[in-house]
Amino acid sequence: MSKVVQEIEHGTVVDSKLVDLDGNLYVKQYAENKSDDVRHELLVTGGRVAQNLEGDITPRIPIKQYNKDVAIHTAEYIEGDHPETDKEWRQVGKTLNSLHEQNFERLNYGQFQGYTNYTHVGLFRAYHHWNEFLDTNINAYLSSSQNELIENQHRQVLEEGWDKSKVPKEPEKAVLHNDLVPSNTLIDDDECYLIDFDQSIHGDPLFDLIKAEETLAIRGIDPRPLTQGYGQINNVSEELEKSYRAYTLSYEAWSTNITNQPKAERILDRIDEI
Repeated sequence: MSKVVQEIEHGTVVDSKLVDLDGNLYVKQYAENKSDDVRHELLVTGGRVAQNLEGDITPRIPIKQYNKDVAIHTAEYIEGDHPETDKEWRQVGKTLNSLHEQNFERLNYGQFQGYTNYTHVGLFRAYHHWNEFLDTNINAYLSSSQNELIENQHRQVLEEGWDKSKVPKEPEKAVLHNDLVPSNTLIDDDECYLIDFDQSIHGDPLFDLIKAEETLAIRGIDPRPLTQGYGQINNVSEELEKSYRAYTLSYEAWSTNITNQPKAERILDRIDEI
């Protein structure tokens, strides 16, 4: 029998509760399948990806229930904090590198999706070519009426920065976290754990590293320790790096509320540096 101990922050997908189950602490997350509410699908996706990862990259999920009505998973509780120091961000970089050593060989490129009637994870829409997947997304971000942050001048910079022809069609595939914000990382002594895999994709590891760097920079966090912990990636062209940064900033501009002024200003500053 479980007893709720407290409400806690554990990523951003759904509300999380710390529960005591037979004397052991777990994080319980719950979502109902409701119209216009994506939390059910996200929780299933994050859980399916996490359960297929090897090693200690993410907390284990020993108890889970996924069906068309509800998604419930109960993960081991890690008594850690979000990274703050350079040393801790180097740990995050090292763990991200370990994540990129894993892939789901049977899958192509694209966004992961957990299916309630399967024990494995699939893709929302499979792409044979990585650059096609990214090109479809960035065009949607830049043309969306929701993207109120960027004016024509900045939109032009992003459009010119993105070059589909410089992005590989079939790079080495890996599981990419794709949402490496501080709230999705936990540091427990010398161990680092990544959580919330609901946005994860299958694609080029370099993309995930560059997106993580930009994600931290626009939140006022120095990304260099993360990069140092990750390690060197050789033979990266300037055009490819520029394209990945343009993609990331297009997404961040699309997903950021214009009233979040400090973050919005940093996004525009980063665009000016492309």
